[in-house]
Amino acid sequence: MQYNHDDIKILKGLEVIRKRPGFYIDTSNGNDGLSVIIEIIKTLFLSKYKSESTKVIISFPKYGGVLIKYNGKGMPIQSETTDGISHPIIYTSMLSTNFLFIEENKIDFNKYGHLCKIGAIINAVCEEITIISLDKDNAYSVSFSRGGICNLLEITDTKYELNQIYLNFDETIINNPLITIEGIKQAIEAYDTDISNKIIFS
Repeated sequence: MQYNHDDIKILKGLEVIRKRPGFYIDTSNGNDGLSVIIEIIKTLFLSKYKSESTKVIISFPKYGGVLIKYNGKGMPIQSETTDGISHPIIYTSMLSTNFLFIEENKIDFNKYGHLCKIGAIINAVCEEITIISLDKDNAYSVSFSRGGICNLLEITDTKYELNQIYLNFDETIINNPLITIEGIKQAIEAYDTDISNKIIFS
C-alpha cells in the first residue's frame, strides 16, 4: 500500500495520546489502568521524582475510580509566566506533552511535581483526575478530564490530612480499567517489595 500526504494525520496536543494510548502506556500485562496506577505509585516513592513519600493509602470509592493519598511532597500550586501569561505550574505539568520527550535527569521535578513526566498521559486517559495538594494551612484542588482542565486550581474549604490523586479512567480509551487490590499488590511486589510494604489499602 502506498501513502500520500492526504493519508497522513498529524495529531496535536493530548489528542495524540487519546488516539494512540498504546504508544504511551505499558500494555504488556493486559490491564492499561493498572499500568497507569503503578507508574503513579513509582513517582511517589522514587527519590528522583522528588515526592519522597513514606506512606501511601489506596482506596476504591463507592462511586468508582481509585483514590491515592500520600504524605510526600504534593503537586505544585505556585504560578509561572509563559509568553507573558501567568498560570499555575500544575497546568503545565498535566497538559504539556513536552515532558514525554525530555530525559528525566533534565526535568526539574521540584518545580513541576512528581507527576509531570506522565501528567499528560494520565490526563488524556482519564474521565476525571482530581488532585489535592497541601501547602502550609491550605488545601488546593484542581481537576482535569480527557486532556483538558475541568476545574481550575483553587483553595478548597474541605480539610485534608494528606495529598490526594483521584482517578476515574475513560473506558473508551483504557483497556480493562478494572483495578483491584490484589492486582496492585502483585504488580508492586514484582517491581519492588520495599515499596509494597509502604502501601496501605483501605
